[in-house]
Amino acid sequence: MLKRFVTIISLIMSNPLYANFDFKYEFIARSYPVGSALNAYLGYNQLLWGDTSSIWYGLIRPKLEGSTSIVVNHYDANISIYPISFLGYGAGHKEMNSNYDLYSFYNCEEVRCKGILKKDYTFGKIALGYGKLITTFRYQYWRNSYDDLNNEGKGVAEYEYIVIANPEFDDDVQRSYFLGYKIGKDLIGFVSDQHQFQRSKSEYKLNIGIYKLNSGNFSYTLGLGSLQSTEQEAGFTAIINIAHTLAPSLTLF
Repeated sequence: MLKRFVTIISLIMSNPLYANFDFKYEFIARSYPVGSALNAYLGYNQLLWGDTSSIWYGLIRPKLEGSTSIVVNHYDANISIYPISFLGYGAGHKEMNSNYDLYSFYNCEEVRCKGILKKDYTFGKIALGYGKLITTFRYQYWRNSYDDLNNEGKGVAEYEYIVIANPEFDDDVQRSYFLGYKIGKDLIGFVSDQHQFQRSKSEYKLNIGIYKLNSGNFSYTLGLGSLQSTEQEAGFTAIINIAHTLAPSLTLF
């Protein structure tokens, strides 16, 4: 079934009418705490100036993202503007739906584990390079709202980041850093992803070293490091990501 789906998408993307579209799907899994998901990304690339033979160009890119782990599903729609290829900013909306209440890191009798999480966000990001060295930084501000249909006033399970958010509303400041070194087509580097929830004072930190192997339209990434949050004590975690790009994006990062 998956092979047939990939074939259909490949045929569609090879049509000249769809030359500006990009499409990628991936499987990602984490060892601590255990979790996995299948994600898909569809974007449209509109060049604003310049050409992509160098870094001197600008573009605008609307994007749709879908994700499922069977019991948790989400969609994300956003738009990014790159006045120049290595500098971008944008905004989007994300909705997540959980039908699961058996999380090992929550007591779902005291925390609202099921329901819909709605998130509006803005972001800015920059990439810099020198020789084979690459560094990126992303700042993202999330305005989150949570349904409380039974008016229970319980804290909300933000299961992506293993924290308990403030009932009904919370704000999340995200800072993400990357420092990498190119080895041929491959990449070795360090990733730090940090979230601070402003009303609940909850925090999440992920710090890992990664190696990314590129082979044709596939990439394989292994990450090893530490994960912790206000609800999860610091521990070793391993992350694996397998991605297949059927049509590449014009974005650098």
